[in-house]
Amino acid sequence: MKEWPSIRQSPRFRLDAAINVVSRNHGSLRGWCHDISQGGMSGNVSSVLTVGDEVTLEFQFPNSTHRHSTAARVCYGRGFRYGFVFLNPEPALQTRISEFGLHKQTAAFILSANAPMVWIVHRMLQQLGVSQVFTGGPKDFPLLTPHLIVIDSDWPDFEEVLAFLRSESAGTTTAIVAVLSPTCHAANAHRAGADLVLHKPLALDRTRKLLELAFRLITKPAASEGNPEIATAMKFLNPTNSTRNSR
Repeated sequence: MKEWPSIRQSPRFRLDAAINVVSRNHGSLRGWCHDISQGGMSGNVSSVLTVGDEVTLEFQFPNSTHRHSTAARVCYGRGFRYGFVFLNPEPALQTRISEFGLHKQTAAFILSANAPMVWIVHRMLQQLGVSQVFTGGPKDFPLLTPHLIVIDSDWPDFEEVLAFLRSESAGTTTAIVAVLSPTCHAANAHRAGADLVLHKPLALDRTRKLLELAFRLITKPAASEGNPEIATAMKFLNPTNSTRNSR
């Protein structure tokens, strides 16, 4: 089976860390990193920067006392959210990013012919830190089983495909989210293998919360076990989940 390439040149990993942005025009600015890759990082900065500005980024990884410093260029800006591309980063930094990514890399697979829905879900997953997002049909199922699968109920033979995806991901830490049209029943989707369900038309806030929940379930399964906060969220977002039969 074919493995679809990542849309990005290098996978990015969620990194919650304070950053110091040193700018020739603005001096030292405080900021907060959202994600990092071999090629750069993105985050919020407490002042207005200009695309094309060259800056110095100073930051450190969680549970580390070493502070990294690297030159970068502002490649994107919207409000106070910025993207930075690294300029000749040191090998030590590249190695550290790779090591950090080994524990952070996640992949998702979206099955839908609805381009706007794919775009919305894709963007939300990237904002959550999912490093690789694949799209396509069952024949394009990635060789490496993704951590999160999102399937549209309008996909041909939806329940059969859903059961296939569940069998393909058996024995792995994978969450399956079914996006259901008004004529589909959540109980049927759960029986076929869905862990969580969304209903069309997609409400952005609810979609984001459910994807956050799915992401938390797959990245921190041990911490999620018996967690009352997660149990409450599961009950609120998927009130019919209890009707799902054992597989």
